[in-house]
Amino acid sequence: MVEGLFKYNSDQKRFSRIPAKTMSGSVDAFTIPGHLWQPRRPGTPKKPGTPK
Repeated sequence: MVEGLFKYNSDQKRFSRIPAKTMSGSVDAFTIPGHLWQPRRPGTPKKPGTPK
């Protein structure tokens, strides 16, 4: 399930939406609908004195 397909324009340094319905070699990026993202999980607390 893809929401949008994009092509990168290196001159303008930005992505432009392309009117395509199928993935091809010319697609540089795509977006998925927001309801498919998993919510962020809270991070585990770090123990004091633990090296990174």
